[in-house]
Amino acid sequence: LYTKVSEIWSKYLNDRYQVLSRVRIQQIDLLGKRFETDTGLDEAQEAEAIQILTSIWNIRESTSDTAPQKTVFVLKTLFMLYYLMMNSSKAREYATRAFSLAKEQNLSVHEQDAIEELLSLISAEEAHP
Repeated sequence: LYTKVSEIWSKYLNDRYQVLSRVRIQQIDLLGKRFETDTGLDEAQEAEAIQILTSIWNIRESTSDTAPQKTVFVLKTLFMLYYLMMNSSKAREYATRAFSLAKEQNLSVHEQDAIEELLSLISAEEAHP
């Protein structure tokens, strides 16, 4: 059940992220300034997403030795949520945790590279507010 809920949130947030990333690139090109993103959720829905995903992450964290990929997946989903909420410090925190766990558990280089891209995205955003 936790996996399914995580997958649903991840798909929603990833679809939103992809659309806004394309728009942001166009917006930067056209106006030379940053495009503001949002989750497409109201405040109560954002709070619910944070509560659900944080609860799942806490459960996954206690079993990360047996299923590190699932823990990293939830951390990346939390990254996307906070990134879309424009909370770069929380987004960085979850991406950093995901990267540390991926390295610690010797997950695939592809997985580690994907997380590094998330971290570099945050760094680039912070460098050009």
